[in-house]
Amino acid sequence: MKPLDTWLTLENGFSLDDNTAYLADILQAIPLTLALKAKCPQFSVELLHLGHSVVANDEQVYIATEQGYSREVGLCLQQQTVVWARSVCAGDDAAWHEIMDCGTQPLGMRLYELPLRRTEFEFAYLSPEHPANPCDEIIVSRRSCFYLQAAPLLLIESFLPTLKPHDE
Repeated sequence: MKPLDTWLTLENGFSLDDNTAYLADILQAIPLTLALKAKCPQFSVELLHLGHSVVANDEQVYIATEQGYSREVGLCLQQQTVVWARSVCAGDDAAWHEIMDCGTQPLGMRLYELPLRRTEFEFAYLSPEHPANPCDEIIVSRRSCFYLQAAPLLLIESFLPTLKPHDE
């Protein structure tokens, strides 16, 4: 049984199972936007939320406050959401707020244009109860933290079951 809601690096034991093996080629893609566009050129971003929000308990490992500022989007192929993504920073971090305010443009593309430091990916199988899981089944998610000077921005990308048909 795989551990649920536990973030691990590949070196610390995260692995895909038979049901999620289709994610192998995209799991470490940088930037994810380009990997999704390679699967299907009909790519779009749906802005779901931009503004103040609560920082989830497991996000506080990187964002050391309860009151944050977040951007939540659906990354879509052929108008179907295949990845749910959340970026979160401290509620009073104006520099990150400005960077995150990019409408329906992919944030990932902006991040790789900036001189940022980034942690390695952590991965998890998320239960339906986890705040980074927008669906009612167990999914795979990845996260990494970007640093603009010393200020962190946590990026979580959750791979939805709707991505699987694009891999066949």
